[in-house]
Order: sequence, then C-alpha cells, then structure tokens
Amino acid sequence: MPKCGTTDLWSKLVQHPQIQGTPKEPHWWSKRRLGWTGLPIHGREVVKIRKMTGAGNDAPFEWYLNWFSTFGVNSIQQNRDKVLGDGSVTTSWDIGENWMTLYPEATEPPFVMADLLHEFQPNAKIVVILREPVSR
Repeated sequence: MPKCGTTDLWSKLVQHPQIQGTPKEPHWWSKRRLGWTGLPIHGREVVKIRKMTGAGNDAPFEWYLNWFSTFGVNSIQQNRDKVLGDGSVTTSWDIGENWMTLYPEATEPPFVMADLLHEFQPNAKIVVILREPVSR
C-alpha cells in the first residue's frame, strides 16, 4: 500500500542473495496494460523499455516481459535459485475502471487483481505491507 514502508521493505528484500533486484514499480498490471503512460520515479527505465517494445504505449505484455529481461534475467540465468519481483503498490488494489465498461450491470468488479495474478502465476508469492492510517 502507498506510504507504508514498501520502498524500505523492497530495499531489504533485494539484499537477499536469492532475490534479483529490479526497479521497484513498473505498474504494468494495474495501470500500463490499461493505457497509462505516466513516468513515475523510474521514468528513465520506463522510457528505455518503451523504446525496446516499439508499441508507442506500454500496454503490450511484451513491455512487462522486457522490463524483467532488461533488469534481471541475466542474473537469473546465472543463478536459477534467484527470483524476480514486482514492487508496484498499485497491483494490490487498482484494477482500473475498465470493468465498469465491460460489465455495465455490475455493482462491483467481477474479479480482483489477485484473481488475475493467480491465472498468470498460480505459484506466486505475494508480500503485503500495511500501515495503521490514523497516525499518517
């Protein structure tokens, strides 16, 4: 979740010898695949991948695959015990608003991001960090 120590947690996780560090937040699952082209903290990296994909936007799954092949696959190939991760906080809660167009009669999304991620990677390990909001 935003502003609850995710960057600190990410920096600690990627220090583990079996975790390959990558730029933390590609925001592909929740935003880029739906057409968002913003340039957050990793703007330079985003533009690099955008040029590689050549799609004019960041929506193709190829964009997401290029993110990891650029920032981590070489290390993984040298050590098969390593894993990659995506530290995008929006993946935990933001599924976009397209569901309202696709399911106009629905009063809530027919699926959540966890459903989508499970379809793609049923063995994924998901770490969530929460913060008590009152003191914020």
